[in-house]
Amino acid sequence: MSEIDDFVAAPTAEAFDSLTKDQLIQLAERYEIPLNSYDKRRKDVLKTLVREELVELSLLPPIKFDGLVASDLTFDQQKELLQLQIDKGKQQLAEQQVLAERCKLDREIQLGKLEIERECLALERQRLSLVETGNMGSSDSGSSPSVDITKNIRLLPKFDESDVDTFFNLFERVADLYRWPDAARCLMLQCTLSGRAAQAYSALGLPESRTYSCVKKAVLRAYELVPEAYRQKFRGMRKPPNQSYVEFADELSLQFKRWCSSAKVESIEDLSNLVLVEQFKTCLPEDVAVYISEHQVATVSEAAVLADDYALVCIRASSSHWSFIQGPSSSTV
Repeated sequence: MSEIDDFVAAPTAEAFDSLTKDQLIQLAERYEIPLNSYDKRRKDVLKTLVREELVELSLLPPIKFDGLVASDLTFDQQKELLQLQIDKGKQQLAEQQVLAERCKLDREIQLGKLEIERECLALERQRLSLVETGNMGSSDSGSSPSVDITKNIRLLPKFDESDVDTFFNLFERVADLYRWPDAARCLMLQCTLSGRAAQAYSALGLPESRTYSCVKKAVLRAYELVPEAYRQKFRGMRKPPNQSYVEFADELSLQFKRWCSSAKVESIEDLSNLVLVEQFKTCLPEDVAVYISEHQVATVSEAAVLADDYALVCIRASSSHWSFIQGPSSSTV
């Protein structure tokens, strides 16, 4: 360590040349010279890099060249030094590209936040205008406070394309709890939608995009959540091994309610027809049941008529096919 202290006190080329590999590393740390693991492998490379930095700091005199080759560097050493400089340049360029991408992403995030804030301000101005013109009563203005999107967006559930109903259920609970107005619900909904839901929202006209019921209907239609889809979900449910029986019963009840709601079951008679048609289809061959499902009948009598028509068509088709195979009968010969 005394050699390094002596060199720092009086830096000379002779004192520098007498330093060992470990002392060169310690000297680089003393002057905060950046080195990587590759730089520390060979003493001649390490010595060259440290010397260059000390020359730039005016602590050592510049290297004097004799023609094309330095007096203390071989051609191979200079070639390796040049390669090191190229590698460092590539590394610096890659770091600059990563930094540029990060800055670009930060700008996009900031622009998104500013856009949301502008939408929020426009919504607030619209609400205040309605209050001033008397189109919104005092009770409405008191029960529908202004919505700060930047603060409330963290309350929104994550949109899941595989379970759109659960998302809307959770979203409406939050919206009802904070008494968000219809326009605010659409704006908050826009911040969470993705995939086919976002495409369905963007396809709406301006009036529909500000009406929550229209937006919800368009999103559900995009995922084809029709009565048959709900029926299949309900009929195909199985209890996962890690789920309790209470949780499974709740999920089963929820899927049944969604099926009834999509089928517009509003009375005991509607529910009876739904159950009777379902039971009727379970007693039929699969192809007949599928045919009835495609026609979306409302009563079991309608389903029975369709089943008879389907069976009759199948019999005629089978008879025609058999006649074609047999060819002309022998009596006509």
